[in-house]
Order: sequence, then C-alpha cells, then structure tokens
Amino acid sequence: MTKELYAALTSLLDHSPDSKELEQARIFEYEGYRAVCIYDNADGIFVGCVLGISDSLCFHDMTVEAAEERFHQSIDDYQKLRLKGKQKRGRSL
Repeated sequence: MTKELYAALTSLLDHSPDSKELEQARIFEYEGYRAVCIYDNADGIFVGCVLGISDSLCFHDMTVEAAEERFHQSIDDYQKLRLKGKQKRGRSL
C-alpha cells in the first residue's frame, strides 16, 4: 500500500484503518482518475476520495456499487467545472 493511499484512507475515516477496513478498501478508475473507497464502520457507509488531484473531491453512498457510480458522477462534474473555468479564463484575456 502506498503512502498516498494510506493517507487517503486515514483522512476518510478520521482514524487509522483497521485490518477489516483495509480488506474492504477498493480502488476505482474512471476517465484517467483514481479513487480509493472504504467502508466506514462508524457511519455505516462507503466513503471515497479521488487521488492525485490538487482539489478535494470525495463521495459516499450506501453500497460499493452506488459509491462507484457517485465517483463517476463526481468526475463528470469535476471535468465540466474545469472546462468551464478554462473557458471563463480564456474570455477574460
């Protein structure tokens, strides 16, 4: 496990993940982005965070399948916002 992945899991859970939580961790990939998703025993939901971007982009849902769909939706929205920001900057020049 990489330091980045362990740090992401720790920040998602607000504690160091135990062995059961680590076993349940999943890596999602979509449109060139990667995210880590883990079951939060305290809240009873799956929580995830996109890795390797300077922004904070997190998601959650009740099942791992639904959390993966939320990840896809988050990336789609993130890409739209980035494109909109680039277009806006281009007009102001």
